[in-house]
Amino acid sequence: MGRTIEERKKKPSFDRKFTLVISMTAAWVLFIFSYYHVANMHQMQVSNKIRTLKRSQVKSKKNIQPNNDDNILLKKARAKISETATAPASPQLLTKKRAIVPAGSTFTENSTYPPIEKIITGEWNVSGDANFLVDFAIVGFPKCGTSTMMEYLEMSPYTKVAQKERCELGSAQQASLIRKLYEELPPGHYKRGIKCPRDVENDFSMKNYGQFFPKTNFLIGVRHPVRWFESFYNFRLYNNNPMPPPEKLIGACTKYSRNVCTHRARFHQFLANLGKTPLATKEKKLFKLGGSELRVNPLRGNVFLYHVEQLKDDNPLRAKVLREDLSSFLDLPKTLPPMHIWNKPGKNLTKEQVDYANSRRLDICHSNHTELRKYLVEQANNSFEWISRYFLKSEDVYISSPSYFESLLKAWTIDPCDL
Repeated sequence: MGRTIEERKKKPSFDRKFTLVISMTAAWVLFIFSYYHVANMHQMQVSNKIRTLKRSQVKSKKNIQPNNDDNILLKKARAKISETATAPASPQLLTKKRAIVPAGSTFTENSTYPPIEKIITGEWNVSGDANFLVDFAIVGFPKCGTSTMMEYLEMSPYTKVAQKERCELGSAQQASLIRKLYEELPPGHYKRGIKCPRDVENDFSMKNYGQFFPKTNFLIGVRHPVRWFESFYNFRLYNNNPMPPPEKLIGACTKYSRNVCTHRARFHQFLANLGKTPLATKEKKLFKLGGSELRVNPLRGNVFLYHVEQLKDDNPLRAKVLREDLSSFLDLPKTLPPMHIWNKPGKNLTKEQVDYANSRRLDICHSNHTELRKYLVEQANNSFEWISRYFLKSEDVYISSPSYFESLLKAWTIDPCDL
């Protein structure tokens, strides 16, 4: 039975009770959410203030000025940096990569040798390490001061060079070479070297250096190709060798040329075979003129490249720098002595033989040899460009007095007879 209005006012219905409960619950949820939201905002504000305070403290520590002693040290350090940055480079600092220590033995080694049987098995088989017998090798080029360099290095108590040319590596006689050096160069605290001025042109020789003497460093001399040809040709005459006319020697060597030909003046081709440059396409374009295929044998050893004019330089400062650089390259404990020698190898001739040789002596500047010089200068231009642009950029290649050396190279682009 239904209720009257008065009854409804006195006792709420179920619907009204339910609505009331929902409203109160929602109010409590809203209150709790608001409370925690306000508390969280307050905590964030406090954290930000703490972070800001810490940053300001760190910054203030960085800005603390040093005491007087620290200020003095700071000024001295800045002055030192300023002097280093503004001071002109000394001649010594101009030298490329000074104070290097190439790979090889040191002066604490080689006080004793291992038994030869540990190095050579049987008659010809090299089975052990023989690199301690050859710290450096003078490998080229002929008529570029190799004999002078050999005798010069003999003047130092810290170097010893085998007295005769040792070209056995070019004919696979490495066992014979090792035996001879084992006897000729006794144990001691010095650097050991050999000389063979044609090794750098012999890809078989250089391959054997890589196999049997991988740590050996190389000394290589060059000169103006026109003057090189003239010197080599006259050297053969003074040694009483019959020589064909110079113009017959353009191109590769023959059995009648006595190993004198324009092809051997292509210094850049033989240097490229050492594997010290990438030999990209642009490089290879410089090897096209009258050249043969490159036969690259990448070698581990470093290269000290010198110009023959540097061996007789009358500039005392540059001459001193050359000695220091060469000593550094060879890892010697003291600088080499001044160079007062100039070796001209050859046979001892009678007066009649000398007169005869002089009568046939080549004067390459004569007008009869214009075409020969033109061909040599064209080759020399390619050698200059490749050596200066590529070879000298190698980390394994060292020179002394770079500006002077490069000026000597640049002279190759000009016929010396026009000067």
